Amino acid sequence: MQRWIRVLVRWIANPYAKPIVSSWLKEQVNSVNKYERWSLGIEVTGFIAVIISILLLSQQTHAQVESLYSSSYAAVVDKQLSLTSIFIEKPELGSYFLKNDKPNIDLKDLEESDLNAYYQAIAMADYYLDFFDLFHDQVSYFLPHSRDPKGESYLGWENYITESFKQSPILCQRLAQVQDWYTPGFKEFSRCFQKGY
Repeated sequence: MQRWIRVLVRWIANPYAKPIVSSWLKEQVNSVNKYERWSLGIEVTGFIAVIISILLLSQQTHAQVESLYSSSYAAVVDKQLSLTSIFIEKPELGSYFLKNDKPNIDLKDLEESDLNAYYQAIAMADYYLDFFDLFHDQVSYFLPHSRDPKGESYLGWENYITESFKQSPILCQRLAQVQDWYTPGFKEFSRCFQKGY
């Protein structure tokens, strides 16, 4: 800056030095402009790189959200398929859970009459409860409002779970035995503790 002031003072004091100072000034302006052009080019390139990074980050975030939806849905469906395969391997358990063949069955009575059937029924009831609890926890991930705006898929799942609790008194009995294992939201979702259920 001081150099510029000295050059300006010399130029004003000696008008004959004008051509020399002018050419020097032009060089200074041109060199500053060249620097500014490079600087501007680098800044624009950096800005474009930031915009591209933001777009790529947005795309990756969207892909990860889709992956989360898929993996949470896969976890629930895998559990449901495992449940079905258990009934294929042990069809005798179906009378406790799939049909209302034994509506008045009590876990205590079953424990006294057939200990093996009791343990199988308890294990199956725990599996069912864990499956329904998994659904209850994961449903907001794989059936968000944006994917199921009318709630039709959710209602289908809810009807399936509600009917399962209605058809199998053992499920509600087991949930009552181990209710500390589950959240209040899940217990309310099960409707086992409502009057007349």
